Amino acid sequence: MMYSARTLIALLVVAHVAALVSAQDALAAAGKTTVDPSGTWRREYDWYDTRIEEVLRVNVRENGKVVGTLSRNEAVSEIESGKLTGNELSFSVSNDYQGTAWVTRYTGTVSGDEIVGTVVLEVNDQSWDFDWTPKRSVRMDDVVGTWYIHIDSPDGTVFEPTMKISRDGNEYSSVYTSMRGQELNVKDLRVEENTLAFTVTAESNGYSMKVDYRGRPYGDRMSGSLDYDFGGSTGQVEFTAQRKQVSPFQNGMPLVFHEDFETGAERWTQTDAKAWRIVEEGGNRVYSQFQKSDYQPPVRSPLNMALVKDLRVGDFVLQARMKQTGDEYGHRDMCIFFGYQDPAHFYYVHIATKADAHANSIFIVNGEPRVSIATERTDGTDWGTGYHDVRIVRNGSTGAIEVYYDDMDKPIMKARDDTFAAGRLGFGSFDDTGNIDDVVVWGKN
Repeated sequence: MMYSARTLIALLVVAHVAALVSAQDALAAAGKTTVDPSGTWRREYDWYDTRIEEVLRVNVRENGKVVGTLSRNEAVSEIESGKLTGNELSFSVSNDYQGTAWVTRYTGTVSGDEIVGTVVLEVNDQSWDFDWTPKRSVRMDDVVGTWYIHIDSPDGTVFEPTMKISRDGNEYSSVYTSMRGQELNVKDLRVEENTLAFTVTAESNGYSMKVDYRGRPYGDRMSGSLDYDFGGSTGQVEFTAQRKQVSPFQNGMPLVFHEDFETGAERWTQTDAKAWRIVEEGGNRVYSQFQKSDYQPPVRSPLNMALVKDLRVGDFVLQARMKQTGDEYGHRDMCIFFGYQDPAHFYYVHIATKADAHANSIFIVNGEPRVSIATERTDGTDWGTGYHDVRIVRNGSTGAIEVYYDDMDKPIMKARDDTFAAGRLGFGSFDDTGNIDDVVVWGKN
């Protein structure tokens, strides 16, 4: 395929995300520190007759909160109480072995690519101290995922491509994609000296173009520089990148489902398949309920529904990006379904512009028209025009339900009901339209 030089430059450096800030700038802006332990740290030690490889993967969030996992050989645990204070990193890990609970508490000083500190092992009323000296270690499996790259050119133009790195066994592959959806050649994908490097090439009217990337990953963030050669025009600019990645744990529950719709929607079933389709937005695929469903439920309840085919959970955390695409009015809505048993028995969250007896609430459908069960809720939810982060936290044993919208610290709705302890999950709307993307579920069957 042949392109003009201007078009090729645009293809190389155009994508769909907003400007990103490097890890150190983000931490400094938050008034904390320029020390950033985000990323992968490794150490090895002997435990009796067993050689242990301990791998710590962490990301620093706002206000110094640290999240991540710690693995010892094949066993992976979610870290707890993680925090960064100045250059001091601390967290703990809880484990159980043959009925005996034990906790390891980690504290250390971060300095460049080294941490020097102490591990305290606590079992019953006893404790033991050990040296803790992991080193930053980036390997190919640490950079797998979709990276959204941000480049500020010298003339002020912003360029934003995407780079998806995949793993199949011991083999790694990559796809470099523009906002227009064109995929360009990637060569020499590698990690060396904790740095991710790769080359992007293209041809146009006899002219060759090449961009050499070198970036230092810090967990889900990366910063570095690229050298470009566009038909003899050469130069170097800096770039930053953000990775879209899913944590293997949330609220102590393992990851059980992840869907980004990049390969379609084969894992979903709909009340009316003709009302749903995959669409592309800026090179990213989303699942769109683009028209009203030709469906009549057995009792008064939402008309538009897409359910995950083979997933049934009790306790769970569900999160997704959602965009309402209909016109503004009081009941402008999108819905999340859970505890689904059959078309006449399930729960759903109705997120709408204005709250009333039938809108912006948590509902149960139990063989009769839906009934609001929310004990707390806001007066309404502003969908606006873009995507919003939505999360539901469900405790099947206590019946607790909490719904979050953009602000993950303060729920917009609460309820408590244990009629359906477990069931299927899905999305849709009562009688409107909208898109969903990046669906993630942590849970227990």
